[in-house]
This record gives sequence, structure tokens and C-alpha cells, in this order.
Amino acid sequence: MRRIGMVASVLTAVSLCTWTGVAGSQETTTTTTVDPVETTTTTTTADPVETTVAPETTTTLVEETTTTTSTTVPEEPLTLAPVELVGQHVDSGSLSVDARFNRDPGSDCSRTADLAGAQTNVLLDSAGSIGGVYGLANAGAGKVGVFVVGMGAIPVGVAVVSASDGDCEFDAIGVGTYASTGTQASFDGVGIGVYPGGYDNPDFMNRFSVTASVGSTSTPAQLDAAATTQFVLRPRPGLNLGG
Repeated sequence: MRRIGMVASVLTAVSLCTWTGVAGSQETTTTTTVDPVETTTTTTTADPVETTVAPETTTTLVEETTTTTSTTVPEEPLTLAPVELVGQHVDSGSLSVDARFNRDPGSDCSRTADLAGAQTNVLLDSAGSIGGVYGLANAGAGKVGVFVVGMGAIPVGVAVVSASDGDCEFDAIGVGTYASTGTQASFDGVGIGVYPGGYDNPDFMNRFSVTASVGSTSTPAQLDAAATTQFVLRPRPGLNLGG
């Protein structure tokens, strides 16, 4: 029995070896054939591109030089062009002025001027009455300049007077009553005036009157423009127009 077992074991081992050898001899070799791949190379030719370069523009700024020439024009004396005067020249008569100042009675002034040979004129209204008086008249060693006009239907007038005769030196403007006939005109009112020592502080005039009495008249009216300008712009005591 023991021998039978051993024989069986040997046979079994032989059988395993034989099977393994047969199995090993049956290994299969596989050969794979790869078809050649055709490679196509594509060449692309691009059209030439024309490139245009714009010309460069250069701007040059030129600074403009401005030359200013100052021309000094010599100052010419003041002259007035001839004007056509209105009214009638007074050949004979008189002119009275009375100015009373409130703050400084010492600057009060009263003058009566003879109109014969003077440059004083009158204007007549539609009724033949004196509607206004204007011009220059000699007063003592100096002159008096007047401009007086009535308001027509309203018995009111305006007067402007400038006087220069020694201690009678003033400039004034006023408003008041006005009355006239064919031979006389009178203004009586109040005003504002200046005089030496008071040019910076005008003084109230509690009495301001002008009376013109006319004897005879003629045409045309007379008034020297140069003499009038010189009188109006005359030097005044204590007044410095140069600043």
C-alpha cells in the first residue's frame, strides 16, 4: 500500500511537469504590421502686404513779437468852436447880484454892473418878456458871469453866477421864483455856493438874487468864447486844481 501511494505521487508530479512543458511550448508570437502613413506638407504663400509710412509733420511755433510805440501828443490849448448865439445883445442896462451865505457871512457879496459895452444877452419868450439872461458883465475891477432862465409857464427859475471882483469871489447855483417883463427879469431864491476857504465844503445860501434891467437891445447876440473860457477857468484864491 505504501508503494502504491508513492507511485501515485510520482505519477502526479510527472503529469504536472509534462503539462507545464506542453503549456510552455504553446506560447504564441503575434506580429503587427503598420501601414506607412503618408505625410502631406502644405506650403501657404501669403500675398505681399504693402506698408505705407505717413510722412512725419513737424510744427514749429514762432513767437510773435509785439512792439508798442508810445507817441506823446503835445497838449493844445483849449479852444471853443464858434457857435451861433441866441437872443439879443443888451446895449444898455444894469445887472445886480446879491449872495448871502449861511455859514460865513464874511463871504457875502453884492455887485451891480453896467451892461453898456458888456457881453450880456437876453432871450425873449413868445409874449415878448425876458425868458433868460446870459453872458459877462464888468463889475468894478472884475467881472460877473450869469446864466438865468425861467421855466416858462411855471414862475420858477434857475440861476448860475460866478463873480470875481476883489473880496467878492464866489460860484453859486440856485433855484427860486422868476418873474419878467419886456425890460426886466428878476430871480429870487436860495442856493449852494463856494468861496475862498470853503471850496471843499459848499455853503448854503439863504438869499440868492439876480436882477437884470434892460434899456435897449440889438442883434446879433455877443459873447467872446475865449474871454468866457478864461473867466470860468480863472485861478481862484486858495483853490489848487493841480491836486
